[in-house]
Parts: sequence; C-alpha cells; structure tokens
Amino acid sequence: AGGGATLYAVERPLPRAYLADRVRLVDDARARERLVAGDLLDGRTVMLRPDAGVGAREEVPVEGPGGCEITRYGDGEIDARCDAARAAVAVFVEQYAPGWRVTVDGREGRVLPVNGLMRGVALGPGTHRLALRYETPWLRASLALALAGWAVVAVLLVASRRRRVERAR
Repeated sequence: AGGGATLYAVERPLPRAYLADRVRLVDDARARERLVAGDLLDGRTVMLRPDAGVGAREEVPVEGPGGCEITRYGDGEIDARCDAARAAVAVFVEQYAPGWRVTVDGREGRVLPVNGLMRGVALGPGTHRLALRYETPWLRASLALALAGWAVVAVLLVASRRRRVERAR
C-alpha cells in the first residue's frame, strides 16, 4: 500500500558469475525497463550499451555457452575462471561502478555495464582467467594533489621561519 515498489520472485536465481551468449544493444533506460524479462532471467541474454564495442548476437546454438567459477572473492577483488564454448559475456551479479578494472589472462580488459547495473567482460572462446579489482576513481590524482598541498604548506612554513630568523638578527 504505497511507495510504488514491486517485488519479483525469481524461480531459478542465476549464479554469482555466469556466461551469456546472446547480446542485445540497448541504452540504460531501456535496459532498466527490461531487467526482469524472461530472456534475461534465464542468463543466456545480456543487454549492453551500443557503445560497448560488442556486437549484437541473437542467434546462438542450443547448447550453453560454458560457465564461470569464482575462485577468489574479497573486498574489492574477484578472481574467476571461465570456460567459453564460443564468444560470450562473463556476467558478475554485482553492481557496476566505474572504478572496476579487469585483466583477462593477464592482459588489460574492459569492464562493461551489463543489463544496466551489473558487471560484465566480453570473452572469446576458450578458458580464461579473470581478475577484477576495484580502485576508487581519481584516488591517485587526489593523493597527488594532497601531497602537493602538503609540500606547499611545508615550503611556506620553512620560508616563514627563515624570515622570522632573519628579522631577529
């Protein structure tokens, strides 16, 4: 009675990491509208932004795309092993944020916003090791600015002290 909230029961919840081999290219607003559509809930289809650099794929073979297993999970870090039968998107049922980085088989990759809110990584066929790490955006720049600020304060303090010493002579 109020608030406009809707609860959904998901009959077969997806694992925390899985592979999807159908890709639909849609903007974030459309993705949010379709988030509970049946073809997304089965885990075979994902929605990506048109600028994701991954082409749309609707027709896929009947057999599954393979699977992903999380091998390490910690605060701000996830390691996984994915076996892809063909090109697929590894989906992590975790909230997307700009600070996430990924290496795929030791090479820099790209974390994609999947279904408008989760994390995904496009993969080619084969076995892959993924390492996702979170780094606060602008953290290094903020630290550099803070250190520069402290350096300026230190220089001003030293200069002020020297002036006082020179005046006292």
